[in-house]
Amino acid sequence: MSDEMRESAVPVNAEAAADGHGDARAEATDDTDGGAWRAEDDERVVELDAKIAEVKRAHRARLKRLNAERDALVKAVEGVHMRAELERLRAENASLRARGSDAPSASTPTGV
Repeated sequence: MSDEMRESAVPVNAEAAADGHGDARAEATDDTDGGAWRAEDDERVVELDAKIAEVKRAHRARLKRLNAERDALVKAVEGVHMRAELERLRAENASLRARGSDAPSASTPTGV
């Protein structure tokens, strides 16, 4: 294989080729980086990941508190409605007793 054929068979970094530095720059970059660059190794990326994790933790804690408050409010509202219904039924029961046992109940369906 001739030298020209070997040179054309070697992959060229597109950015380096566009700059006119060809394989020399690509090889130097590979040597300095160890051949691979990973964003996870950058200290700034690690710091941002830590900040994101902290914001997510705080958000989950806030949602948990808000859900607990909502659940407590739902129980309180249900309790108020149940007490009101219980009071209405007690009043109806007292009214029926006062009128006698033959009086129709307001909650009894008609036509039965």
